[in-house]
Amino acid sequence: MKRIVLLLLALGVLGVAEASQPVRDEATDALYAALKRMTASGYTMFGMANALTIGYNNNKEGFIESSDIREVTGDNPAFVESDLMWYSDPEFRERDIEALRRAYERGAVIGYCWHLGGRLSGTFYVDGPNAVDRDLAHRIVANPDRASNPDLDWFLTKLDTLAIPVFRELGFPLVFRPFHEMTGEWFWWGSGAGRETYKQLFRLTVDYLREAGVRNLLYCWAPDKDADFGYYPGDDYVDVLGYDGYEPGLKPYLTPEKLTRELGRIVEYAARHDKLAAWTEVGLRTDAGAERLAYPTSIPDFWTRYVWNAVKNDPRTDRLAWIMCWYNADWNGDGSGVPFVPYAGMDKEGSEAALADFQRLFHENRILFERRMPPLRGAKDDPALFVCPQHPVLAPGDTLTLLGGPVGTWYDGAEVSWHSSDPSVAEVDPHSGVVKALRPGYAVVSVECNGCTASTRVAVLPDNRTNE
Repeated sequence: MKRIVLLLLALGVLGVAEASQPVRDEATDALYAALKRMTASGYTMFGMANALTIGYNNNKEGFIESSDIREVTGDNPAFVESDLMWYSDPEFRERDIEALRRAYERGAVIGYCWHLGGRLSGTFYVDGPNAVDRDLAHRIVANPDRASNPDLDWFLTKLDTLAIPVFRELGFPLVFRPFHEMTGEWFWWGSGAGRETYKQLFRLTVDYLREAGVRNLLYCWAPDKDADFGYYPGDDYVDVLGYDGYEPGLKPYLTPEKLTRELGRIVEYAARHDKLAAWTEVGLRTDAGAERLAYPTSIPDFWTRYVWNAVKNDPRTDRLAWIMCWYNADWNGDGSGVPFVPYAGMDKEGSEAALADFQRLFHENRILFERRMPPLRGAKDDPALFVCPQHPVLAPGDTLTLLGGPVGTWYDGAEVSWHSSDPSVAEVDPHSGVVKALRPGYAVVSVECNGCTASTRVAVLPDNRTNE
């Protein structure tokens, strides 16, 4: 019976609603609602892969409470994604899970991807001798009988023994990004598998996890460079639409026009279907070709100029839940590794300018790091109020939507009222929390609800790039 149900679900004969149980637990639903409210208000989390346990100078012996980002800004990323690939190392698994648990307790959002090595080749790539697994996705979905399909049994065993125990051990809401970059040809689940096979594989995975009782996941679908919705598994299987795109605006495969077009399609599709959108991988890698591009030696202003400004200056792309770079790692220990963000002690050409540029990004009002995050969870009857961000810095003419209200239900649109101590400096809409800076000075902007008050101090300075 179990095999029959899986087959019907994979073929779309049964809808998710008919699978009998809720697809998310209450905490995960609350996180989803909070992220939608946060994103609709114009805020974006900065994320980094394995930020807490892999660093440029210490590789997999990294941090627990800190990160390369914290060592240069004083704060950790707000979104941290790990990779189940690393958990074949039990010591790293233990450290990583502990680091992620602590980050969640501090207010970060946690996710996982999975570079799953193929059954025969042992690697996720399908080049050269690894082509033996080029048809692995098709082999997995071709026969729904686990007992007679060794490829399906192998895959489900991976879920049973690796993914599901991790998701259950952590227990709190997670973003899961399986089978990413399917529009590229380099992974065994990629374009070589074909659109229909890919969709069956993605659906089978989600159905199996749900049938196993895993309810703490938001599922992320993330193509590479080309937003080909022919690979989209369907709204019942996706909560976040991601986009992987490196070297934006710097290479022919991702020109500024293509970035705006393709990322814009992701954002607009997500909005129409009541999903989140995210830039799930971005960065500047070392290019040994004729046109050498390397961070920070040739593009020290990469993060503000080619990423943040490219997103926030275009209405088609400025509603992203997070932007995530890959991990810093110098695997050879000789300085040849790729730093995606500045790190303590970085002494490459352009380092000083890159550090200053990343600080400018860090001080942007609408990009969130860990300590600036609004409360994404809390008891629904908690009367305490909050305002986010604290101490924003604006220039005359700037507007900013403040987040605020009851800690446990602000994302449900609780009835609140906003006030400014000096409307001539910064006025605030009493219902929406939209602040408009009018002249240099300071104003305390407060939110009130059910007899409680919370506030933030707004600085209006001639140059909004200067932090007070």
